[in-house]
Amino acid sequence: MAIDARISVSTRDVFPGQKMEVEVRIKNNKFCPVAWLDLYMPLSKQLSLVPDDVRVPEQWEIIHLVNSGASTKLVGTKKCGRLLWYEEASFPILMEAKHRGVSSLDSWMLDTGDGFGLSESMIHLSDGGVIAVYPRIIEVDTAPFLRNLWNSNTGTHGVMEDLTVIRSTRDYQTTDPLKHINWRLLARALPLTVNLYEDILPKSIHILFDGESFSGPAPHREEMEETLSVIASELIALQEHEIKCYLSICKNGNGKAVCISPEEGIHQALHALAMYEPLPQKLDVAGTGVVIQNTVFDVGAVLRAALAAGHFFYFTYDSARVDSELLENIDNEKVTIVSCLDSKEDGTYEHLSLGQLRRSGRNDQI
Repeated sequence: MAIDARISVSTRDVFPGQKMEVEVRIKNNKFCPVAWLDLYMPLSKQLSLVPDDVRVPEQWEIIHLVNSGASTKLVGTKKCGRLLWYEEASFPILMEAKHRGVSSLDSWMLDTGDGFGLSESMIHLSDGGVIAVYPRIIEVDTAPFLRNLWNSNTGTHGVMEDLTVIRSTRDYQTTDPLKHINWRLLARALPLTVNLYEDILPKSIHILFDGESFSGPAPHREEMEETLSVIASELIALQEHEIKCYLSICKNGNGKAVCISPEEGIHQALHALAMYEPLPQKLDVAGTGVVIQNTVFDVGAVLRAALAAGHFFYFTYDSARVDSELLENIDNEKVTIVSCLDSKEDGTYEHLSLGQLRRSGRNDQI
Protein backbone atom coordinates (compact mmCIF):
# COMPACT_ATOMS: atom_id res chain seq x y z
CA MET A 1 0.00 0.00 0.00
CA ALA A 2 1.35 3.41 -1.00
CA ILE A 3 0.19 5.03 2.25
CA ASP A 4 -0.20 3.13 5.49
CA ALA A 5 -2.46 4.72 8.12
CA ARG A 6 -3.10 3.17 11.53
CA ILE A 7 -4.82 4.07 14.79
CA SER A 8 -3.29 3.47 18.21
CA VAL A 9 -5.10 4.02 21.52
CA SER A 10 -3.92 3.63 25.11
CA THR A 11 -7.31 2.51 26.42
CA ARG A 12 -10.57 1.16 25.06
CA ASP A 13 -12.81 2.28 27.92
CA VAL A 14 -13.36 5.64 29.58
CA PHE A 15 -15.88 7.37 31.83
CA PRO A 16 -17.82 10.54 30.91
CA GLY A 17 -15.75 13.65 31.53
CA GLN A 18 -12.43 11.89 30.94
CA LYS A 19 -10.12 12.79 28.07
CA MET A 20 -8.01 10.40 26.03
CA GLU A 21 -5.59 10.53 23.16
CA VAL A 22 -5.93 8.67 19.90
CA GLU A 23 -2.72 8.49 17.88
CA VAL A 24 -2.87 8.32 14.09
CA ARG A 25 0.31 6.96 12.48
CA ILE A 26 0.82 7.60 8.77
CA LYS A 27 3.65 6.27 6.59
CA ASN A 28 4.33 7.24 3.00
CA ASN A 29 5.68 4.12 1.29
CA LYS A 30 6.30 5.69 -2.13
CA PHE A 31 8.94 7.88 -3.67
CA CYS A 32 6.51 10.72 -4.44
CA PRO A 33 5.58 13.13 -1.63
CA VAL A 34 2.02 13.53 -0.37
CA ALA A 35 1.02 17.18 -0.65
CA TRP A 36 -1.83 17.14 1.85
CA LEU A 37 -3.48 14.87 4.41
CA ASP A 38 -6.88 15.52 5.97
CA LEU A 39 -8.32 13.22 8.64
CA TYR A 40 -12.08 12.65 8.46
CA MET A 41 -13.70 11.27 11.65
CA PRO A 42 -17.37 10.21 11.65
CA LEU A 43 -18.66 10.18 15.24
CA SER A 44 -21.18 7.99 17.05
CA LYS A 45 -24.85 8.98 16.82
CA GLN A 46 -24.87 9.71 20.58
CA LEU A 47 -21.65 11.78 20.25
CA SER A 48 -20.27 9.76 23.15
CA LEU A 49 -16.65 10.54 22.20
CA VAL A 50 -15.82 13.87 20.57
CA PRO A 51 -12.46 15.26 19.33
CA ASP A 52 -11.34 18.83 19.84
CA ASP A 53 -11.73 19.75 16.16
CA VAL A 54 -15.26 19.30 14.83
CA ARG A 55 -17.51 20.84 12.20
CA VAL A 56 -21.07 20.59 10.94
CA PRO A 57 -21.28 18.08 8.05
CA GLU A 58 -21.85 19.30 4.51
CA GLN A 59 -25.16 18.40 2.92
CA TRP A 60 -23.56 15.87 0.58
CA GLU A 61 -22.08 14.01 3.57
CA ILE A 62 -25.41 13.40 5.34
CA ILE A 63 -26.48 10.33 3.34
CA HIS A 64 -23.16 8.57 3.97
CA LEU A 65 -23.30 9.38 7.68
CA VAL A 66 -26.89 8.12 7.99
CA ASN A 67 -26.06 4.86 6.18
CA SER A 68 -23.08 4.26 8.45
CA GLY A 69 -25.08 4.98 11.64
CA ALA A 70 -22.94 8.02 12.49
CA SER A 71 -23.93 11.40 13.86
CA THR A 72 -25.31 13.91 11.36
CA LYS A 73 -24.72 16.79 13.77
CA LEU A 74 -20.93 16.81 13.93
CA VAL A 75 -17.89 15.22 12.29
CA GLY A 76 -14.30 15.39 13.43
CA THR A 77 -11.57 16.80 11.18
CA LYS A 78 -7.85 17.42 11.38
CA LYS A 79 -5.39 18.76 8.82
CA CYS A 80 -2.24 16.63 9.05
CA GLY A 81 -0.07 18.61 6.62
CA ARG A 82 2.08 16.70 4.13
CA LEU A 83 4.55 13.82 4.00
CA LEU A 84 7.79 13.59 2.04
CA TRP A 85 8.87 10.40 0.27
CA TYR A 86 9.12 7.45 2.68
CA GLU A 87 8.39 9.74 5.59
CA GLU A 88 6.45 8.59 8.67
CA ALA A 89 4.60 10.83 11.12
CA SER A 90 2.25 10.58 14.09
CA PHE A 91 -0.67 12.88 14.88
CA PRO A 92 -2.30 12.96 18.34
CA ILE A 93 -6.07 13.42 18.44
CA LEU A 94 -7.37 14.60 21.82
CA MET A 95 -10.90 13.33 22.52
CA GLU A 96 -13.33 13.83 25.38
CA ALA A 97 -15.90 11.33 26.59
CA LYS A 98 -19.25 13.15 26.65
CA HIS A 99 -21.95 10.52 27.11
CA ARG A 100 -22.44 6.81 27.68
CA GLY A 101 -22.13 4.81 24.47
CA VAL A 102 -19.78 3.02 22.11
CA SER A 103 -17.76 4.82 19.44
CA SER A 104 -16.34 2.98 16.45
CA LEU A 105 -13.14 4.26 14.85
CA ASP A 106 -13.42 1.87 11.91
CA SER A 107 -15.03 4.50 9.70
CA TRP A 108 -12.21 7.03 10.10
CA MET A 109 -10.60 7.92 6.77
CA LEU A 110 -7.62 9.84 5.45
CA ASP A 111 -8.16 12.15 2.47
CA THR A 112 -4.95 12.59 0.48
CA GLY A 113 -3.79 13.99 -2.86
CA ASP A 114 -0.97 15.56 -4.81
CA GLY A 115 -0.23 19.23 -5.02
CA PHE A 116 -1.58 19.58 -8.55
CA GLY A 117 -5.10 18.34 -7.84
CA LEU A 118 -4.63 15.49 -10.30
CA SER A 119 -5.24 12.69 -7.81
CA GLU A 120 -7.25 12.33 -4.64
CA SER A 121 -8.00 9.23 -2.59
CA MET A 122 -9.71 8.20 0.62
CA ILE A 123 -7.80 5.71 2.77
CA HIS A 124 -9.42 3.77 5.60
CA LEU A 125 -7.40 3.67 8.81
CA SER A 126 -6.66 0.22 10.22
CA ASP A 127 -6.74 -0.98 13.87
CA GLY A 128 -9.67 1.31 14.64
CA GLY A 129 -11.93 -0.84 16.79
CA VAL A 130 -14.34 0.60 19.35
CA ILE A 131 -14.04 2.70 22.49
CA ALA A 132 -16.67 2.29 25.20
CA VAL A 133 -17.80 5.23 27.30
CA TYR A 134 -19.14 3.75 30.52
CA PRO A 135 -22.16 5.15 32.40
CA ARG A 136 -21.46 8.11 34.65
CA ILE A 137 -20.39 7.10 38.16
CA ILE A 138 -22.23 8.74 41.05
CA GLU A 139 -22.45 8.39 44.84
CA VAL A 140 -24.73 5.46 45.70
CA ASP A 141 -25.90 3.63 48.81
CA THR A 142 -24.94 -0.07 48.97
CA ALA A 143 -26.81 -0.78 52.22
CA PRO A 144 -29.97 -2.15 50.53
CA PHE A 145 -27.79 -4.64 48.66
CA LEU A 146 -25.75 -5.73 51.65
CA ARG A 147 -28.51 -6.12 54.21
CA ASN A 148 -30.07 -8.95 52.20
CA LEU A 149 -26.87 -10.97 52.47
CA TRP A 150 -25.95 -10.65 56.11
CA ASN A 151 -26.98 -13.96 57.63
CA SER A 152 -23.96 -14.23 59.93
CA ASN A 153 -21.44 -11.95 61.63
CA THR A 154 -19.73 -9.65 59.18
CA GLY A 155 -16.27 -8.24 59.10
CA THR A 156 -14.65 -5.67 56.84
CA HIS A 157 -15.10 -5.60 53.07
CA GLY A 158 -18.16 -7.84 53.15
CA VAL A 159 -16.33 -10.81 54.65
CA MET A 160 -18.39 -12.95 57.04
CA GLU A 161 -17.50 -15.49 59.68
CA ASP A 162 -18.76 -19.04 59.17
CA LEU A 163 -19.91 -19.96 62.69
CA THR A 164 -20.00 -23.64 61.73
CA VAL A 165 -16.26 -23.91 61.05
CA ILE A 166 -13.80 -23.14 63.88
CA ARG A 167 -10.34 -22.31 62.53
CA SER A 168 -8.56 -22.08 65.90
CA THR A 169 -8.82 -20.56 69.38
CA ARG A 170 -6.90 -17.87 71.29
CA ASP A 171 -6.89 -16.28 74.73
CA TYR A 172 -9.93 -14.19 75.59
CA GLN A 173 -9.64 -10.39 75.38
CA THR A 174 -12.04 -7.90 76.94
CA THR A 175 -13.14 -6.67 73.51
CA ASP A 176 -14.24 -10.14 72.34
CA PRO A 177 -17.99 -10.86 72.08
CA LEU A 178 -19.27 -13.31 74.69
CA LYS A 179 -20.88 -15.54 72.05
CA HIS A 180 -17.39 -16.39 70.73
CA ILE A 181 -16.23 -17.88 74.05
CA ASN A 182 -15.41 -21.57 73.81
CA TRP A 183 -17.67 -22.83 76.61
CA ARG A 184 -16.61 -26.45 76.21
CA LEU A 185 -13.01 -25.66 77.07
CA LEU A 186 -14.14 -23.45 79.92
CA ALA A 187 -16.25 -26.31 81.31
CA ARG A 188 -13.07 -28.40 81.51
CA ALA A 189 -11.53 -25.74 83.79
CA LEU A 190 -9.19 -24.60 80.99
CA PRO A 191 -8.24 -20.91 80.53
CA LEU A 192 -10.87 -18.63 79.01
CA THR A 193 -10.54 -18.72 75.21
CA VAL A 194 -12.54 -17.58 72.17
CA ASN A 195 -13.16 -19.30 68.86
CA LEU A 196 -11.72 -17.98 65.59
CA TYR A 197 -13.95 -18.87 62.65
CA GLU A 198 -13.26 -19.34 58.96
CA ASP A 199 -13.94 -16.26 56.85
CA ILE A 200 -16.33 -16.64 53.94
CA LEU A 201 -17.85 -14.32 51.40
CA PRO A 202 -21.61 -13.87 51.22
CA LYS A 203 -23.64 -15.13 48.29
CA SER A 204 -23.56 -13.03 45.16
CA ILE A 205 -26.04 -10.40 44.01
CA HIS A 206 -27.83 -10.59 40.66
CA ILE A 207 -28.80 -7.31 38.98
CA LEU A 208 -31.37 -7.43 36.18
CA PHE A 209 -31.81 -4.41 33.90
CA ASP A 210 -35.17 -4.23 32.08
CA GLY A 211 -34.22 -1.63 29.49
CA GLU A 212 -37.35 -2.11 27.40
CA SER A 213 -39.48 -0.80 30.26
CA PHE A 214 -38.02 2.64 29.46
CA SER A 215 -39.04 2.39 25.79
CA GLY A 216 -42.38 2.26 23.96
CA PRO A 217 -44.72 5.04 22.78
CA ALA A 218 -43.35 7.51 25.36
CA PRO A 219 -39.62 6.72 25.86
CA HIS A 220 -37.95 7.72 29.12
CA ARG A 221 -34.39 8.28 27.98
CA GLU A 222 -33.20 10.43 30.88
CA GLU A 223 -34.55 7.99 33.45
CA MET A 224 -32.88 5.12 31.58
CA GLU A 225 -29.51 6.88 31.64
CA GLU A 226 -29.88 7.59 35.35
CA THR A 227 -30.72 3.94 36.02
CA LEU A 228 -27.71 2.73 34.04
CA SER A 229 -25.55 5.16 36.00
CA VAL A 230 -26.87 3.84 39.33
CA ILE A 231 -26.31 0.21 38.28
CA ALA A 232 -22.72 0.89 37.14
CA SER A 233 -22.00 2.78 40.37
CA GLU A 234 -23.43 -0.02 42.51
CA LEU A 235 -21.36 -2.64 40.65
CA ILE A 236 -18.16 -0.71 41.35
CA ALA A 237 -19.08 -0.01 44.99
CA LEU A 238 -20.03 -3.65 45.63
CA GLN A 239 -16.75 -4.81 44.10
CA GLU A 240 -14.95 -2.73 46.73
CA HIS A 241 -16.92 -4.72 49.34
CA GLU A 242 -15.73 -7.92 47.61
CA ILE A 243 -19.33 -8.81 46.76
CA LYS A 244 -19.66 -10.85 43.57
CA CYS A 245 -22.30 -9.58 41.16
CA TYR A 246 -24.09 -11.05 38.19
CA LEU A 247 -25.53 -8.68 35.60
CA SER A 248 -28.35 -9.59 33.21
CA ILE A 249 -29.42 -7.24 30.42
CA CYS A 250 -32.45 -7.86 28.22
CA LYS A 251 -32.41 -8.16 24.45
CA ASN A 252 -31.70 -4.75 22.94
CA GLY A 253 -30.84 -2.82 19.82
CA ASN A 254 -27.16 -3.76 20.07
CA GLY A 255 -27.54 -7.48 20.63
CA LYS A 256 -29.18 -10.41 22.32
CA ALA A 257 -29.86 -10.77 26.03
CA VAL A 258 -26.74 -11.39 28.13
CA CYS A 259 -25.95 -12.72 31.59
CA ILE A 260 -22.48 -11.67 32.78
CA SER A 261 -20.91 -13.63 35.62
CA PRO A 262 -18.53 -12.20 38.27
CA GLU A 263 -15.70 -14.22 36.72
CA GLU A 264 -16.02 -12.24 33.49
CA GLY A 265 -15.02 -9.10 35.39
CA ILE A 266 -16.35 -5.64 36.13
CA HIS A 267 -15.18 -4.20 32.81
CA GLN A 268 -17.23 -6.73 30.86
CA ALA A 269 -20.31 -5.66 32.82
CA LEU A 270 -19.60 -1.95 32.35
CA HIS A 271 -19.00 -2.51 28.64
CA ALA A 272 -22.40 -4.20 28.31
CA LEU A 273 -24.03 -1.24 30.06
CA ALA A 274 -22.21 1.16 27.74
CA MET A 275 -23.49 -0.70 24.67
CA TYR A 276 -27.14 -0.88 25.69
CA GLU A 277 -29.65 0.74 23.35
CA PRO A 278 -33.41 0.05 23.30
CA LEU A 279 -34.88 -2.07 20.52
CA PRO A 280 -35.89 -0.12 17.39
CA GLN A 281 -39.42 1.19 17.73
CA LYS A 282 -42.13 -1.15 16.46
CA LEU A 283 -45.40 0.02 14.93
CA ASP A 284 -48.80 -1.55 15.52
CA VAL A 285 -50.64 -3.53 12.83
CA ALA A 286 -52.19 -0.37 11.43
CA GLY A 287 -48.78 1.29 11.29
CA THR A 288 -50.05 4.35 13.10
CA GLY A 289 -48.62 4.00 16.60
CA VAL A 290 -45.62 2.68 18.52
CA VAL A 291 -46.27 -0.42 20.62
CA ILE A 292 -44.63 -1.66 23.81
CA GLN A 293 -42.33 -4.60 23.14
CA ASN A 294 -41.83 -7.54 25.46
CA THR A 295 -38.75 -7.72 27.66
CA VAL A 296 -36.62 -10.74 26.78
CA PHE A 297 -33.99 -11.99 29.23
CA ASP A 298 -31.78 -15.05 28.86
CA VAL A 299 -33.99 -16.93 31.31
CA GLY A 300 -31.91 -20.11 31.22
CA ALA A 301 -28.69 -18.29 32.11
CA VAL A 302 -30.40 -16.28 34.87
CA LEU A 303 -31.88 -19.39 36.50
CA ARG A 304 -28.57 -21.28 36.27
CA ALA A 305 -26.87 -18.38 38.05
CA ALA A 306 -29.68 -18.26 40.62
CA LEU A 307 -28.07 -21.09 42.60
CA ALA A 308 -25.22 -18.76 43.56
CA ALA A 309 -27.28 -15.61 44.00
CA GLY A 310 -28.41 -14.52 47.43
CA HIS A 311 -30.69 -11.78 46.11
CA PHE A 312 -32.02 -10.33 42.85
CA PHE A 313 -32.47 -6.62 42.12
CA TYR A 314 -34.77 -5.99 39.17
CA PHE A 315 -34.36 -2.47 37.71
CA THR A 316 -37.33 -1.15 35.73
CA TYR A 317 -39.02 2.13 34.89
CA ASP A 318 -42.39 1.10 36.30
CA SER A 319 -42.69 -1.31 39.23
CA ALA A 320 -46.01 -2.51 37.78
CA ARG A 321 -44.21 -3.79 34.67
CA VAL A 322 -41.81 -6.68 35.24
CA ASP A 323 -40.95 -9.89 33.41
CA SER A 324 -43.29 -12.14 35.38
CA GLU A 325 -42.25 -15.22 33.39
CA LEU A 326 -38.73 -14.82 34.73
CA LEU A 327 -39.54 -13.80 38.30
CA GLU A 328 -42.10 -16.56 38.87
CA ASN A 329 -39.17 -18.99 38.86
CA ILE A 330 -37.41 -17.12 41.70
CA ASP A 331 -38.43 -17.00 45.37
CA ASN A 332 -40.36 -13.79 46.02
CA GLU A 333 -38.33 -13.09 49.15
CA LYS A 334 -35.15 -13.03 47.08
CA VAL A 335 -36.38 -10.28 44.72
CA THR A 336 -36.33 -6.50 45.11
CA ILE A 337 -37.92 -4.28 42.44
CA VAL A 338 -36.10 -0.98 41.87
CA SER A 339 -38.15 1.47 39.82
CA CYS A 340 -38.19 5.10 38.71
CA LEU A 341 -41.97 5.30 38.76
CA ASP A 342 -43.67 4.15 41.93
CA SER A 343 -46.82 2.25 41.10
CA LYS A 344 -49.21 0.51 43.44
CA GLU A 345 -47.37 -2.29 45.23
CA ASP A 346 -49.11 -5.63 45.62
CA GLY A 347 -46.81 -6.89 48.38
CA THR A 348 -45.38 -9.70 46.26
CA TYR A 349 -41.87 -8.24 46.20
CA GLU A 350 -39.82 -5.76 48.17
CA HIS A 351 -39.81 -2.38 46.41
CA LEU A 352 -37.27 0.44 46.28
CA SER A 353 -37.32 3.68 44.36
CA LEU A 354 -34.26 4.53 42.30
CA GLY A 355 -33.80 7.68 44.37
CA GLN A 356 -33.27 5.60 47.51
CA LEU A 357 -30.05 4.24 46.03
CA ARG A 358 -28.58 7.69 45.37
CA ARG A 359 -26.62 9.44 48.07
CA SER A 360 -27.12 13.15 48.53
CA GLY A 361 -24.04 15.30 48.27
CA ARG A 362 -21.20 15.36 45.81
CA ASN A 363 -21.06 13.15 42.73
CA ASP A 364 -17.61 11.77 42.11
CA GLN A 365 -16.66 10.66 38.62
CA ILE A 366 -14.14 7.83 38.47
